[in-house]
Amino acid sequence: MLNKSPAGVRGGSIRRTGIYDAVIAVLQEIGMPCLELTNVDPNPRMDSVREGVRICREHKLDVVLAVGGGSVIDCTEIIAAGTLFDDDPWELVKDARKIQAALPVVTVLTNSATGSEMNGGAVIANPASDLHQIRSGRLQSSGKLRSPC
Repeated sequence: MLNKSPAGVRGGSIRRTGIYDAVIAVLQEIGMPCLELTNVDPNPRMDSVREGVRICREHKLDVVLAVGGGSVIDCTEIIAAGTLFDDDPWELVKDARKIQAALPVVTVLTNSATGSEMNGGAVIANPASDLHQIRSGRLQSSGKLRSPC
């Protein structure tokens, strides 16, 4: 049972396909408002992760909802861990052993090409440094749904 609103993380294409409207309608129907992090880039960047962490902390959110494909899921997984980490989330990407906990992640999968919904891995880009891939069992999605459209 969710106590608060989820943070919704999404890419740009779900607006065009109608998935966004369907997901928002379900959330409204069950009386669960959602704060959004929009337009996550392919090979998501640390600035998106940091913004998502800021939103989750500021609003004391207790779950992160990923609506999209692999990049959105990867970004969401790091947001979920970064929210409960006291330092910069990039430290988690550089060393996944530092991940001790993460918010629950629920995914609405729109593209299963990468397998991100089935593994505890993530690829994150940091323009100031490098592109990193990490793996941690703590990043595994708590629930998965197929696209409603």
